[in-house]
Amino acid sequence: MTNKLRRFLGINGFTLIELLVAIAIIGILAALLLTALSQATQAGYKTECASNLKQWGVAINTYAGDNQNRFPDLSYKDSTGNLTGAHDLAWMPIYFNTTFFPGYLMTNRAGFKGAVRPTTDVLYCPTDLYHRAIDARPPPNYQTNLIGYNYLPGRDAEGGVTYNYDSDGLGAWVTNRAKLGGPHHLAPVMVDRLQYDLKNRSWTKHWKGAAVQIGVHRNSAGVPTGANFLFEDGRVSWQRFAWGKPPLTSTGIGAGCRSPGTGENGAKGDYLEYYNPSDLGPGPW
Repeated sequence: MTNKLRRFLGINGFTLIELLVAIAIIGILAALLLTALSQATQAGYKTECASNLKQWGVAINTYAGDNQNRFPDLSYKDSTGNLTGAHDLAWMPIYFNTTFFPGYLMTNRAGFKGAVRPTTDVLYCPTDLYHRAIDARPPPNYQTNLIGYNYLPGRDAEGGVTYNYDSDGLGAWVTNRAKLGGPHHLAPVMVDRLQYDLKNRSWTKHWKGAAVQIGVHRNSAGVPTGANFLFEDGRVSWQRFAWGKPPLTSTGIGAGCRSPGTGENGAKGDYLEYYNPSDLGPGPW
């Protein structure tokens, strides 16, 4: 039906083609808006994450000022009196809940089923879903000492329950740093958790029957796009991360350490942690 005939007959509605064009335009505008909103949200998370790490930096340096320029001691003894060190890179000694956290950073409250930490919790990267899921549905004997970042200095060489801190040549960043300003002072103190599941070749982990993304600051495929780093002087910087599939190459941030054992297809280790900035050698400096 022509426009003249429509006007003659008094028909003022849209044609099917006009409706389809209008719907298509609305769809394009909606997609652009959603993309812009997603980018704005991710930028906000990056800023909030950097703010969290700056607060950590103030707390660590304040603690050092009160304790002969030393980092907080992450060692502890188990029930039999053996010095075991704190669990891996995202676990802190349980006594931090009564010493370091309330005095220098914040009160760390116990996790329990259904109590998911808010995105504003300074102990966690706002995009860390996996550790929030563990904290909300904790394993047996959980002691509320899990954080949402990787914390490096002051750990015992034998204290990593599942990690070999020196697997990629950076063990001194973790186990040979008792004081600020030491021979490895240029190495990061904390970093967002770029944890890859080597055993299952995945950035996703199952916890309590649910699949949870373990990467932070993720793209649409669930792969991290970068991470915030905290350094001894309190400086926080964002570094880009571009990951390649096996042989697990990456751009911007390199491997830090991995767990012992053998993963899928002969890959060494069950988990791989990325925390080596691209412009930094192993030291000392």
